[in-house]
Amino acid sequence: VIGSKRSEGMKIKLIILLLSVVPVLGQGEGFGIGLVLKDGLGLTAKYWLNEKTAAVGVITPKGIQADYHIHNYDKIRPELGRNPVYYGLGINIGSKQEGNETETSIGIRVPLGILSYYHKNNYDLDFYIDLVPTLDITPDTHFWVDGTVGFRYYF
Repeated sequence: VIGSKRSEGMKIKLIILLLSVVPVLGQGEGFGIGLVLKDGLGLTAKYWLNEKTAAVGVITPKGIQADYHIHNYDKIRPELGRNPVYYGLGINIGSKQEGNETETSIGIRVPLGILSYYHKNNYDLDFYIDLVPTLDITPDTHFWVDGTVGFRYYF
């Protein structure tokens, strides 16, 4: 519902995600945006800093994440495309509604995943799946494991 607290929260999360990506947009090629399935449907953005490292942002109905990924191309070598495994470190800012109160959590993430990257006829796509152990540090210490699946189109 437009104007609800939930849609206002999504607007704020989208603004934060966009602001985190804007500084790197002018640095060259390698920017992708797409959809992610995590706590419902969300947005994902990735900017390749070089061939092996990237900055990643995700926004979902329940939170935002910002990660730094390191990619290893030596583990899987397909005939078509590239399939690096990746690992990294990031931050999770989540929120959940309990009655009239919203509780915000902040945690440290360690994303572990695999990415399939395809280039054909000037279209660049990646598809990925990952598992993300997370340690919330506020408001309570809590360990949990999350997972996502998604894709991005590169400009």
